[in-house]
Amino acid sequence: MLKGRFLITPICGLDYETQTQSGRTDENGTFQYQEGETVTFSIGGLILGSCLAMPKMTPADLSFEAAGDPDKIINRKVTNMARLLLSLNPEDRIENGIHITDDIRDICHKYRKTMYLNQPEDFFTKDEIVQRLMAELGSTLVSPAKARNYLRRAIYGIKKETDVQIPMRDGGYVLADIFRPEKEGKYPVIISFGGYGKAFWLGKEATEEEAELHAQLEDDYFRGITHETDYLSFHIASLPAGDPLPEVPGLPQAGSVPNPMMTHISETFERANVMDWVPDDYVVMHVDSRGLGNVPGEYCQFGRPEADDYYDSIEWAAAQEWSNGNVGTYGGSFYAMNAFNVASLCPPHLKAFIPLAGDMDPMRDYSGFGGLLNKFGFTPKICAGEFCGEDLAEVAAGIEFDDPEIFNEHSKVMMKGKPENIRIPYFTALSLEQAFIHTRGTSEIFINSATPIGNKYMDIVSEVGVHYWMYGKHILDRHKMFFAHWLKGEENLLEQAKPIHMMVRSGYGSYYWQDENEWPIARTEYKKLYLNAKNENDEFHKLSDTPTADGQITYPADQEAETRFVTEPLESDMTIAGYCKANLFVSSTHNDMVVLTYLYVLDEDGCRIPFVMDLNPATPVGKGGLKISHRKQDEALRTEYRPYHTHRKEDVQKLVPGEIAEAEIEILPTTARLKKGWRLEFVIMPKNSAGELFDPRDDYSEGALNTVYTGESCPSCLQIPVISKS
Repeated sequence: MLKGRFLITPICGLDYETQTQSGRTDENGTFQYQEGETVTFSIGGLILGSCLAMPKMTPADLSFEAAGDPDKIINRKVTNMARLLLSLNPEDRIENGIHITDDIRDICHKYRKTMYLNQPEDFFTKDEIVQRLMAELGSTLVSPAKARNYLRRAIYGIKKETDVQIPMRDGGYVLADIFRPEKEGKYPVIISFGGYGKAFWLGKEATEEEAELHAQLEDDYFRGITHETDYLSFHIASLPAGDPLPEVPGLPQAGSVPNPMMTHISETFERANVMDWVPDDYVVMHVDSRGLGNVPGEYCQFGRPEADDYYDSIEWAAAQEWSNGNVGTYGGSFYAMNAFNVASLCPPHLKAFIPLAGDMDPMRDYSGFGGLLNKFGFTPKICAGEFCGEDLAEVAAGIEFDDPEIFNEHSKVMMKGKPENIRIPYFTALSLEQAFIHTRGTSEIFINSATPIGNKYMDIVSEVGVHYWMYGKHILDRHKMFFAHWLKGEENLLEQAKPIHMMVRSGYGSYYWQDENEWPIARTEYKKLYLNAKNENDEFHKLSDTPTADGQITYPADQEAETRFVTEPLESDMTIAGYCKANLFVSSTHNDMVVLTYLYVLDEDGCRIPFVMDLNPATPVGKGGLKISHRKQDEALRTEYRPYHTHRKEDVQKLVPGEIAEAEIEILPTTARLKKGWRLEFVIMPKNSAGELFDPRDDYSEGALNTVYTGESCPSCLQIPVISKS
């Protein structure tokens, strides 16, 4: 005697009959059969269909057209059968199984001759017989999208639990959607926490309308129907700090340059795809923070309360009967920042994690840079009903200095975690071209964390490495090898891989991969290119191997004009990879000034070459900035390749009008392969409304003149990281 299970969710009381066996399924959907027999399923005489009996069956097996294929469950008979089964009980209970009572069986018996499943979905919805059946059951017919989502998960052996309460140490709770293998066993757990909402793609399901929207998004995704979301609406969901955006109080037009469309190429935004991991025997948990989705409480973005809740969620997951006790966190951007923070608290059951592009130092990594405010804000109000918490953009706008009373391990928002407390294995990604978020942060965490080389890995990728590359087979396979080793104990080829997997961008959307043993790369030559003011007949100011005669360039501090320095055409190909910086001698007619720096590459015709994947030539290869009064450095933390400004109130160094001051400007890490005949262009600007950095306390630029000094007496220079062949 063999046993099989009929699933969409476990169905108890479903009638079945084979050539030798008959009965009703138990609470697990179990039925009995002999090898080679055909089984017929029914509800009180209402025949659903027949098929060769198998250990696992779903409504998709009862159709010759679908034949159990998850890609064919759009079949109308299969869809309507699934809708009928899921509508036999109230919808809020169907995740825990469907129980067919005698009353349900008797009601279905009355319609056994008139129920017609094989009709278009909308016809089935409006069918008088179906409506009468639903009325007698006291139920509502489940939508086609929701039914197919249940069916699809059943075929792939995935059990979903929605809004599972996880208790917190203070008596509160958070809510998780948990996806785990339907088969019994103990599995490693992958968690993402906080961010843009745990619903499919992103967002919340606080109403039936929202739940149905996300059900449709899920079904469409697996059917290959493409959706897009404009970038700003969910990253910001309110105006960011800084200059007002167009169409106040709304956002820039969806699809415009400042608000591009993002195609839904994954199940979730910046989190683990369920279909990528659960069929490989992992449990996937998507958790909403307090104050988000349906979770009560105050939202404390990137703060210690959020990190503590993440800690408690990890330890709760490790203790569940379906867990093997090994937990890993996974996610990009927002989720990586939370992952780094909680890793610095050392939860005992957090064995490894994959934080893709994150930050830990608010003043330098994301809320600001160089003493300037970053316009980019990402308070996730889109996944909160009535938002209760502090708006990160508003908090950041009110902070001028790196005050340890504000930024520390216990901060309510924007905690400043300690990378040196991170000791467990991790796999991260440094994203290039970002809006002064994640690039510096990921790099600095990789350099300063206590996890030894050999247990930590870093991909260096274009910005879409967060939102797109992480779901591609090349990157995903590496992530799977990493977790298989650290959460399952499997040996694999990742142990032979070099720690750094670097995308070297080569212009016009092209790139190649280059692997390295460390970061920054040990064989880097930090080459200085000196700024030299142009002569009357020169088109540009010069960027040269040596300083020439003394000169100076003066420009208005309250305008957006570019001061451009350009090299001669390169005599041979060159690869740069790592940190750039600028050392400038400057003055102003006022007591402060802003220096924004941009690095571009010019082709043989003097046109800027796009190095980003979206081919936007306006995006620089490298960028940095500094409010000059913040030029004071911590010499113990300063390195050959990267300045470290204190940003402390007591270290402010105002300019004396007309007096020259020397300052180092930090420039974000970058990669580029430059071809013979191309030229480097270094640009200085006092302000840039199209950029990310600005000073909300600017009381010094109006009417002022800024000056950059060049030559042997004031050898202003740009330093670039040149990589020799290995």
